[in-house]
Amino acid sequence: MEILEIEIWQIEPPHKPRDCSRVKKLEQNLKGGWIGRPLLVEQLKLIGELSQRYAAWTGSHRIAAAKNLGFKSVPCLMITLEEANIAIDRGGYNRKVGYSSLRNAISGHDGLGDTHKLTALVEVGLSDAAEIMRTEIVENDRDCEI
Repeated sequence: MEILEIEIWQIEPPHKPRDCSRVKKLEQNLKGGWIGRPLLVEQLKLIGELSQRYAAWTGSHRIAAAKNLGFKSVPCLMITLEEANIAIDRGGYNRKVGYSSLRNAISGHDGLGDTHKLTALVEVGLSDAAEIMRTEIVENDRDCEI
């Protein structure tokens, strides 16, 4: 999969940053330029056509830090699930989830977390994106340890 530079104003973070100290720490790390993994993004559609906006699956804190530092663009890995029907284990049973249902779930309307997103990426064979999501989960867990 190709890493694209996408202008930061075009990216909608998955949620607001939850930890301001984490954003400040990332700002220190990113002062010399972007380091680390790219963001996972999906291009949004408006009335059936692709828009110039992207929904980020990862990186709320990195997006905030990059904006605060005045970054014009950030590296992103584009993921596309539109053609996929994905089997996701929910509550002990498998259910086929079409693209629109998955999109709602990922944007928080169905409560799917990062682990379910990882499962979806693995199921559709997006191994590069799955590895980035796996790293994201590990990093987030590490940041939350006391």
